[in-house]
Amino acid sequence: MGRRLALAAAAATAKRASRVEDAAALRDALLLTRPGDDVGPAGRMLVIWRRLASRPVKTLAGDAVLGEVAADLGSFIDEEAAGRLGDEIKVLLTHAGMWSARPPTSLRCLSATVSAPRATLGPWLADAIVAGQLGWPRAVPLLGA
Repeated sequence: MGRRLALAAAAATAKRASRVEDAAALRDALLLTRPGDDVGPAGRMLVIWRRLASRPVKTLAGDAVLGEVAADLGSFIDEEAAGRLGDEIKVLLTHAGMWSARPPTSLRCLSATVSAPRATLGPWLADAIVAGQLGWPRAVPLLGA
């Protein structure tokens, strides 16, 4: 189920990024590439959504992870901005179940990420934050699609 949701989120991300690949092309880019070879920009979109679903939620707000995800999406986040964003997300992730008490902060954080190039990082972060707020051990690519 998580892989299907990741594929749907990757297809939506590709569409928002004005790419022509559909879900089948994204899946093929990943599955038909030899281990160690570059899966290309489209394949990396699927990789980041699978990464979201496969890692514990608490690790998703790290500076390195945010930098990797941004790079895989063709965006750039400098270390300082990634650190600030990561700190803000960590606060949201550590207050599981507090969504109703913290919506302004959550929405500010998400709106800041939507201004990223082509608005591709925002849905990924939104899914991570929602999973953390709900106390889930792993995120599910729901909002990305």
